Amino acid sequence: MLTALYIMLGLALVLGIMLGISALLFKVEGDPLVARIDAILPQTQCGQCGYPGCKPYATAIAKGEADINHCPPGGDAGARELADLMGVEYKPLNAEHGLPKPKAVAFIDENTCIGCTLCIQACPVDAILGAAKHMHTIIASECTGCELCLAPCPVDCITMEPVAETPDNWKWKYPVIPIKAMPADKSRLIMNSIIQFASKLLLGQTADLLIHKFHGGVHRRGHKQLSTTLPIAKLAIPQACSALRQHVGYIPKVKSTSR
Repeated sequence: MLTALYIMLGLALVLGIMLGISALLFKVEGDPLVARIDAILPQTQCGQCGYPGCKPYATAIAKGEADINHCPPGGDAGARELADLMGVEYKPLNAEHGLPKPKAVAFIDENTCIGCTLCIQACPVDAILGAAKHMHTIIASECTGCELCLAPCPVDCITMEPVAETPDNWKWKYPVIPIKAMPADKSRLIMNSIIQFASKLLLGQTADLLIHKFHGGVHRRGHKQLSTTLPIAKLAIPQACSALRQHVGYIPKVKSTSR
C-alpha cells in the first residue's frame, strides 16, 4: 500500500519537474507592442477590419501589414490613440470598413425565437444563452455589439438596442470645431480683466481683516456703520498689491475711487 503511494508521488514529482523545464525551454515570447495595440482596440471581435478578431488585427498593425484606421467601433478616438502609439500620422476612418455607430447590444424577441442556435454559433464572445428548440437570450453584459448574430437568424428576431450613455461608458469625443489660438492682445486684455477683478477682491478682503483687527468686527444690523472703512481700505492697498504680485507676478494699475 505504502509502496504504491510512494511510486505515485515519485511519478508526480518527476512529471512536474519535466513540465516546468519544458515550459522554460519552449517558452514563446509575446510581442508587447501587440498587447498594447490590442488594449486600445474595442474588443468587439466584429471582423469589420478584415481580420477575424481584434488580436489578429493588432498583430497585423504591429507587423505593418494593416493600417490604423480600419476599426469602425473604435472610432476616431481609437485611430488617434493608435497613431500616437505607433508614432505615425493620424488618418480618418476608412469608410470601406464601415462607419462608427452608437454602442448597442443585441436583443432577442422571445416570442419569435425558434431555438435554431445559429446565433449562438455566430457569436464570437459567447454572449447568447440557449439550447436547440429552446428560447435564446442575450447576456447584455457580455455582448459587444458586433452584429454578427443578425445575419444567421432565419426569422429576424434579433435587433440592436442602443446603450444609454452613462458615466461608466462615456468616452471623450474629440472636438469637431477646430481649436484656434487666441490673439496675444486679446488674451492679455482678458488676463488684465481677471487680475483687475482679483486685485479688487483681494483689497476688499484685506480691508475686512483690518476692520476686524482694529474694531473687533464689522458693523451688523442695528449698529452704526463705520465711517473709517475707506481709510482702512487705503491702508490695505500696499499689502494687497504685494500679495497679488507674489501670486501672479504682475499687477495692473487699479484706479482708486474717493467719496
